[in-house]
Amino acid sequence: MKPEDRIRDALEALGVTIAFPLPRTSEEALAALDTLIKQRDEVLASRPVIADGWKLVPREPTEAMRLCGQYEGRMFLPEIRRADAEAIYKAMIAAAPPAEQQRTSEEAP
Repeated sequence: MKPEDRIRDALEALGVTIAFPLPRTSEEALAALDTLIKQRDEVLASRPVIADGWKLVPREPTEAMRLCGQYEGRMFLPEIRRADAEAIYKAMIAAAPPAEQQRTSEEAP
């Protein structure tokens, strides 16, 4: 078995499918690795940066979020409905500062 076939078999055993020919020389391997690193960097650069203490949430609450909001809200408002909890959630999301203001809003009193 050729070395490239052994590499392909090992990668496929890990669930990685190679759809392009494997490099045959060290120069080809270095060029392929450089391309992969550039692609990885592009993917990482396109991801949003989330500051510590922050979390991405949906603009619209899910049913589970509505139920939890209603349940927790009953401690303060015994007659709270899911629609009330949803309205409160939406108001909080609307009031959330944009990502570029994360640090300044955390520093505010």
